[in-house]
Amino acid sequence: MKPTSIKNVTIREYRNIHGWIQRHYGKAFSCEHCNTSVGTNFEWALKKGCLYECNIDNYIQLCKSCHVKYDRTTETNKKISESLRYRVRKKESYLKSSQTQKGRPVPIERRIKISNALKGRPSGAGKAVILYKDRTSISFPTISMASKTLGIGVTSMTNALNNRSRSCGGYKIQYLSSLEKRKY
Repeated sequence: MKPTSIKNVTIREYRNIHGWIQRHYGKAFSCEHCNTSVGTNFEWALKKGCLYECNIDNYIQLCKSCHVKYDRTTETNKKISESLRYRVRKKESYLKSSQTQKGRPVPIERRIKISNALKGRPSGAGKAVILYKDRTSISFPTISMASKTLGIGVTSMTNALNNRSRSCGGYKIQYLSSLEKRKY
């Protein structure tokens, strides 16, 4: 394999050279720049001014962050800033999704729909749930209370309630209101 400069190297040559390094010297296991060997993300980096060839003296071991900093040059910085300069961004992309709705009036139809959905429920009240395990059942006024009492995560319970999992912590779970509807 003939030595090539970094600008003229093809993907195939790049892979062949890095394969040769790993076959003969193994994976990189430390960073020669920050002198750390903790972590798992180390890479072989081409030394500045060297050619891509099968010569271990042309490479150093670096961690991922040091490798990115080592490869950064004023030329690459100019290219990055040039590409970002003419990029058009929408105003909403700078705001979080919750902030984009601030200050907008809520339509009256939407207000009525929300109001009807919350009628008959005290403010802050959750749905009652019932949990089954081995012929015994336990009911709780809210999912969070069941979670705190039994030591089962709220996410696990809501996944079981929404049929994304069969059970939570060994319990089968249902909303209490869905059971009352079945009786009638």
